[in-house]
Amino acid sequence: MLKVDLHIHSHFSNDSRATPEQIIRMCVLHEINCVSITDHNSIKGALEIQKIAPFTVITGSEVKSSYGDIIGLFLQEDIPPNLTPTETAQAIKAQHGLVMIPHPFDRVRSSALGDKGFMEILEFVDIVESFNARNLFRADDKKARQIADYYNFISAVSSDAHTAAELGRTYQTMPEFDGTPEGFKASLAKASQVTKRARLLSRFAPTYAKIANRVFKL
Repeated sequence: MLKVDLHIHSHFSNDSRATPEQIIRMCVLHEINCVSITDHNSIKGALEIQKIAPFTVITGSEVKSSYGDIIGLFLQEDIPPNLTPTETAQAIKAQHGLVMIPHPFDRVRSSALGDKGFMEILEFVDIVESFNARNLFRADDKKARQIADYYNFISAVSSDAHTAAELGRTYQTMPEFDGTPEGFKASLAKASQVTKRARLLSRFAPTYAKIANRVFKL
């Protein structure tokens, strides 16, 4: 079985200070053996961790569309930000990747895709993040799950970790897959989910990281 977290940020995101080594160490500690590194508008972190991790690393990116964030999984190259949701989803599909919608209805984050953006790309969606550990309101997760169920999309839960310390609290367990995007979807559809909210202190980590990354370089 795989223990999977599909939404993790490394220091290749401007709002994280987590190094590849820190991420790998915490994953091993918590027996997480399949992750997607989803840095903002970049697959560099995923490729870097993929080189040295003793477990499966899916190349991902959390891409900023003109309406909000869309995650691409199984990417081969970066997708430019600020395209329309449809253009972003099409660019993911052009790489034979999977389209995952993170925190789609989070009322706090301006980066949430929202109803309009979500409806625009219904035909492209593979996975909906029905629990994001950083969401403040349970109702926002509940809405995402209800939408996923209504449209028969595969549901996923994610830590949305911006620090290595957040890893191991939210994840899913699922069968091994054959390495392909379609095989991954088939296994994820059979997953069992474990969810815990991010600790209060960790919620300030992205703001700290943005400031620190302007001042210091890793």
